Amino acid sequence: MSRQNEGIRKLSAYRTWLEVNIRSLRDLMREKMDVQKEMDGLRDKLIESEDGCVQSERQIDQLKSAWESKQREGQAFYQRLYSVVLKRLGMVRGFRQLEESAPTEEMSLQLEDEEQNANAAMENARLRLYDNHS
Repeated sequence: MSRQNEGIRKLSAYRTWLEVNIRSLRDLMREKMDVQKEMDGLRDKLIESEDGCVQSERQIDQLKSAWESKQREGQAFYQRLYSVVLKRLGMVRGFRQLEESAPTEEMSLQLEDEEQNANAAMENARLRLYDNHS
């Protein structure tokens, strides 16, 4: 009987040990499932983040292209404006030179008076020369 009692005790101890291990295994399985769910959630967030990064990179490229295009447009506009300003400046200088070099009515009258005076002086000199030789 003692052997039988000892066998029952061992069997009872194994049963208790087995129940503890089964509970531990169930707890570990639940924990594994929880960790798996958490990993799935993190994987989904990672995929969303990667998609967001790709979209951000596309937007950055689009903005960069738009900025470069606007910069080229600005440079072309500046060059056209600069050309127009230079042409206008040249025209203004040309007009000023024409104004300065073109005789005004007053200057024309003065020139005519001086020409008449010069002609009269030449005529007087010719007459005196003619009178002296006669």
